Amino acid sequence: MYVSELVIEVTRRCNLECAHCLRGKAQRKDIDNVTVDKLLEGVTSIGTLTFTGGEPSLAVDRIKYIVQQIKHWNINLDAFYVVTNGKQASVELALVLIELYAYCQGEKGKHGEHFIGGLTMSQDQYHQAECYDYQPAMDLYSGLTFFRPDERKGDIDMPYDEGLAKDNGIGERIVDLNRIGVEVDDYGDVTANDGPVYINALGDVVPACDLSYQSQDELKIGNVHNNTLKEILTAYVKLEEVEV
Repeated sequence: MYVSELVIEVTRRCNLECAHCLRGKAQRKDIDNVTVDKLLEGVTSIGTLTFTGGEPSLAVDRIKYIVQQIKHWNINLDAFYVVTNGKQASVELALVLIELYAYCQGEKGKHGEHFIGGLTMSQDQYHQAECYDYQPAMDLYSGLTFFRPDERKGDIDMPYDEGLAKDNGIGERIVDLNRIGVEVDDYGDVTANDGPVYINALGDVVPACDLSYQSQDELKIGNVHNNTLKEILTAYVKLEEVEV
């Protein structure tokens, strides 16, 4: 099974409490090995793999395990994407992403300007308001070929009306639930080739990336502990066809 955009919530822990956070209050929960194994079951190729949270740098061991399993099952991977708040400069995060970067196939096995994604750091007004020094993290990560220092700069004009942003009365945007583009051929092979497939730390498959923990629970379309990702996406596309 090919998934063009696979987003994995590696942790719900965070070392900040930003006013605009769309997730909500942090939770002491990391994705476990069983959930990782189940979500990767049947996956043969991934376009872009995104690690999200929470704060990904707090769960480097979870990222390491995912990388280990991707390599173990020889899953093809073109690119990855990670956003960190930069509160801590994590050598461990840098090292595991270097390993992952080396594994990514890219265009004809070459990276350079063809590599899409990488590591970036939040530097918007909400993170700046937390009054921490992100320069040590900037200094560490700037030596990485795949670091994108300018990608998350600037102000966030319209926070999503989810999580803490909703609680604080500053949420302005409504989340557009993804129509995950899923194709099932005559042989039952599944291809998720349009829109992100988001799997949270509980194993829930969610039809959008920008939902609070509460909304994820309400809108999930399945859980990898109950059905394989292939089965969940197959049922999803059949439901979409019925609704249309």
